[in-house]
Amino acid sequence: MGVSCDQEGNFLLVYEYAENGSLDKSSSSGSLSFLSWSRRVQIALDVANGLHYLHEHVQPSSIAHRDIRSSNILLDSKFRAKVTNFALARFAEESIAPKVDVFAFGVVLLELLSGKKAMVTKESGEIVLLSKEIKTVLEVAEKREENLKNWMDPNLENMYPIDGALSLAILARACTFEKSSARPSMGEVVFNLTVLTQSPLDDSLEEVWPTKLDAEELLQIISPVTAR
Repeated sequence: MGVSCDQEGNFLLVYEYAENGSLDKSSSSGSLSFLSWSRRVQIALDVANGLHYLHEHVQPSSIAHRDIRSSNILLDSKFRAKVTNFALARFAEESIAPKVDVFAFGVVLLELLSGKKAMVTKESGEIVLLSKEIKTVLEVAEKREENLKNWMDPNLENMYPIDGALSLAILARACTFEKSSARPSMGEVVFNLTVLTQSPLDDSLEEVWPTKLDAEELLQIISPVTAR
C-alpha cells in the first residue's frame, strides 16, 4: 500500500492487514491441514507471480529476494499470498541470484505438497531435507504415483488430482536441482502453474507436464516455454 523511510535510512513497506498470518503459522498448530488443494496451488502461483515481477519486470535491474520461505509469505482474508520481508533483497547483479530464489520457491512448493517443514531433524539426529526426499520419490518412474501418494500431505485425504500433484512435484524437483543453471526461470514457473490452474489435466498437456519423464529431463520440456 505504501513505503516510508526516515532520515536514518530505515525503510518500511506498508501492507494491507493479512488476516490469515504467515504461511508457516497459518493455523494454531502451524500446519497446512485446513488448506485445500486449490488454495495451495493458488498460493504457489501468487508467490511465483511476485518473484517473477522482481526478477523480470523491475527497472533498471532485477531484484533477488534472497529469503523466500513460508514465514515470509502472508495470507490475506481470501488466502491470497503476498511476499514480504525484503530485508535481504538486492539488485541481481549476478545471474545466479534469481536462481537462489527459484530453489527457495521449490522448497515452499514441496512444503505445500507434503505438509512438512523444509528441514526436519529426526530423533536419531539425522536431518531430512524435502529437496532430497522429492528426488527419491520421483526416482523410479514406475513407482512415482504410488510413492507420491504416500508422501503427500495426509490432511488432503486424497482430495487432489494425482496428475496435478505429480506435475507440481516434478516442477518442484526442477526448481531444486543442485545445478543452478538447470533450474527454470520464474517466468517459466508462472507459465506452468497458470496452465495447471486454468486448464484440466489431460493428454493435451503432456508436453507441458511430463509424468513419465525422469525429473532430470524436465528442463528439456520447460526451458523452451516463453512466459510472455
